[in-house]
Amino acid sequence: MQTYYDLEFIKQEFNQSSFIKGNYENCFFENCIFNETDLAQVSFSECTFNNCKFTNCNLSLTAFKEVTIESCKLVGLHFEHCDDFLFEINFTNSTLQFCSFYKMKLKFCKFLNSELHDIDFTNADLSHIQFNRCDLSRSTFDQTLLEKTDFTTATHFSINLEKNRVKKAKFAKDNLRGLLDSFDIIIE
Repeated sequence: MQTYYDLEFIKQEFNQSSFIKGNYENCFFENCIFNETDLAQVSFSECTFNNCKFTNCNLSLTAFKEVTIESCKLVGLHFEHCDDFLFEINFTNSTLQFCSFYKMKLKFCKFLNSELHDIDFTNADLSHIQFNRCDLSRSTFDQTLLEKTDFTTATHFSINLEKNRVKKAKFAKDNLRGLLDSFDIIIE
């Protein structure tokens, strides 16, 4: 596979098979659209995606190493199909909807000021992650490792304390409602 270094992709639209497979290193993607794009076995290393849209892309064995995703919208992506070796993505000011991180180890990922709606974190390792100013509406935490995870500025999360490991996780004292949802109690 060919390697592409230091390239810029501006306002390009990649559909199903139009993306050239290869290794992309230190590349910059801005205002690009990835609509059902086949990104299988593509490697992104130290790349930045700014204001891009990803919808239902194939991520089978896709590598994301030290990747920055900023002000992007991602819908229907199954990150659990990615190559997990050195997997690291930093999400900032982005919207993720109906994405899955099932059984993934996300220790080196960051989520900052992002909307994470309907995300599947089932069986994932999120220990030491910080959800800084993130909206976690309808996201699933089931058998998830949340030890030392920081939720102090996160909102709209629902975490069943009996089904997840939350030792030393951090929560703001005025934002504990999401920890009590599974008990079906009324808080006034």
